[in-house]
Amino acid sequence: MYHVERTLFIAYDDAYIYCDNARIVVKLGEDKHYFGYDNVESIIIFTDKTTLSVYTMRNCAEHKITIHYVSKYGKYIGSFMGYETGNVLLRKLQFEMIGTEKEREYIRSLLAAKFKNSI
Repeated sequence: MYHVERTLFIAYDDAYIYCDNARIVVKLGEDKHYFGYDNVESIIIFTDKTTLSVYTMRNCAEHKITIHYVSKYGKYIGSFMGYETGNVLLRKLQFEMIGTEKEREYIRSLLAAKFKNSI
């Protein structure tokens, strides 16, 4: 396990990541390492045998901590991001705009820009 700036790298088999009240706990055998939510921006896991509790995933989502999975050979597997990360807010705003005057304004400006670019 390595902690570089605000990124936590987990490269050990049989690591267990869980949360207590105010921090993330990484258990490696009998050793425990503690990290506050404010000190971690992302967690990168390099092994299939690392266990992550559901409570930890929920707390990471609430604190905008992204969890990335990478194979031991360096191939990207996937990521877990919280609700307020990435395109989720954009999609939510788009669905909220359906059928409103704001949607019509958006479509008008989008079409005007497309026509201007085509000329």
